[in-house]
Amino acid sequence: MMRNIAYALLLTLFAFGLIAVAQEDDEDSDSFAPSEAVTADTAVVFPTDI
Repeated sequence: MMRNIAYALLLTLFAFGLIAVAQEDDEDSDSFAPSEAVTADTAVVFPTDI
């Protein structure tokens, strides 16, 4: 029983670590953002995307 609780806590900490790393990566990728937002008017949809 105690082993299951320990595993659950370890998995929870690991998940929070992954979330923190993913959020750090998102902050770095802002420099590659397009200058204007893509809207439905400017978006190009190819038949392979459907």
